[in-house]
Amino acid sequence: MPMTINEDPIRDVPETARLVGNVSPWTVYKWMSTGKLKKTKVGGRTMIRESDLQAFLADCAANPAKIGRQKQEKAARIEETR
Repeated sequence: MPMTINEDPIRDVPETARLVGNVSPWTVYKWMSTGKLKKTKVGGRTMIRESDLQAFLADCAANPAKIGRQKQEKAARIEETR
């Protein structure tokens, strides 16, 4: 069960990586360091809000050139299951 901040679920990097489609946590860190995915610090931990993850996935679906083809296909599969 993810933690919440103001009723917005937050996830750690490994959980986010699995949720996005079993990408490497390092890929998630790269997305954050390049500003593609917004991060939230909770104490010393780097977390991702559900709303920020959904915005990232929607942006990737609208602008597929922002991510690689394999990651694009994984993001599309995730969107299909929602």
